[in-house]
Amino acid sequence: MSAQHPPTVLVVNDDPKMLELLVDLLTEEGYKTVSAAEGAKALQLIQVVKIDTVICDVVMPGMDGLEVSRKLKEDPQTANVPILLVSALQSQDEAALKGLESGAEGHLQAERLRRIRRRAGTHSQNLQWPRQDILPRGL
Repeated sequence: MSAQHPPTVLVVNDDPKMLELLVDLLTEEGYKTVSAAEGAKALQLIQVVKIDTVICDVVMPGMDGLEVSRKLKEDPQTANVPILLVSALQSQDEAALKGLESGAEGHLQAERLRRIRRRAGTHSQNLQWPRQDILPRGL
């Protein structure tokens, strides 16, 4: 990752705590973040900010993450932006399948992210989490 131009990640989540967790984890790893609490706002942001990756909640009021993913993949300007969906759903396989069908490149389980943060405790500078599990290769 270039120190001059870190990749920009758009984080979309209606849960303020999860949004903060994701932004904090990514920022600690050196990524630039932009955030939105709803799908419609995310679609507006991606039109004005160059985004390298989107991490989006699946279940949100209004436009859910699957619809956000579909709309981004249908737009030639954003079709190549990698999308990872985050879900708190118990059935991870079902959520992952729906995400892949919507055009997303991957799926993350919210509880796994919470466990990573708890394990890091107050020593966030020692946070060791595999970015390849979070972001597509090359970012």
